[in-house]
Amino acid sequence: MSGSTHDDRIRAAFTSQAATFEDPRLNVAFTSSVPWLLDQMAPGIEDIVLDVAGGTGIVSRALAN
Repeated sequence: MSGSTHDDRIRAAFTSQAATFEDPRLNVAFTSSVPWLLDQMAPGIEDIVLDVAGGTGIVSRALAN
């Protein structure tokens, strides 16, 4: 990676890890809590939700369903 910019290195690091973020076998800490979080929020059809620091969008996509 000689000559790459800081942004390029960050992008490459994220890209190499991104596939594991949603895999329940590898990332139970995030994926297992989504149903509980949605139950606690009890979002309604008219609600507007901002997913701050959404990462790969696990919560945003769950809310959209």
